[in-house]
Amino acid sequence: MFGFGILSGLLILPIVGVAALLLLRGEDEATRNNARWIALWTTIATFRSLAFSPGASSTTGAAGFQLVEQRAWFSPGIAYRLGVDGLSMPLCC
Repeated sequence: MFGFGILSGLLILPIVGVAALLLLRGEDEATRNNARWIALWTTIATFRSLAFSPGASSTTGAAGFQLVEQRAWFSPGIAYRLGVDGLSMPLCC
């Protein structure tokens, strides 16, 4: 997703949904319905497209972090690093 991996997508997609909700203005019923639809579609998109991917591409029984994403940010000493350890990934069937 935008040059990042699956785990970054799991973080970014809900933030995009929240940003869309923050743009809504008004107190009427139509605004409330729009907010519900935005929340529902953000949840569905996150769950369907991204939530099952880490489980399918991880190796059970392997030690250490898996699906590691790392990008250098402002300087070589500051980096964005994200990964899944064995405790975070439930064992699948």
